Amino acid sequence: MNNLLSHLAQKAQTKINQAVEYVKDKVTTIMATNVVTVQQMADYITNHVETTQETQELLGLKFSFYRLEKEGVHYYVEMKGSHILQLDIHIAGNHSSSYRSYRDSSILQSPLELPEAFYLKNHIRHLLEHEKI
Repeated sequence: MNNLLSHLAQKAQTKINQAVEYVKDKVTTIMATNVVTVQQMADYITNHVETTQETQELLGLKFSFYRLEKEGVHYYVEMKGSHILQLDIHIAGNHSSSYRSYRDSSILQSPLELPEAFYLKNHIRHLLEHEKI
């Protein structure tokens, strides 16, 4: 009996968490028109013509490191295969935005919190013109 109740409680908690994520995504979509996801930002950085890429094999695993500096904005992406491990955006003198797969794995398709200066530089507009959200 305890196993059944525990199983039902676990399923209920999972459904509640899914509902909360769904509502958060919908509210963000409605409230913010200039949003970009971690995946979209990583695609932008890794495919940009000015991006420098370094590849290393560590312990038999292939890692790729991407760096881009554009109009005073510094971008960094670290990947293992196609898996995004780390993404950083830094604007001198302003707050940095970051993604770490070990702590943020559930937000890969969620909107990325970006510094206000990023919006002022119209980087988000350039991204949105080339990506469908």
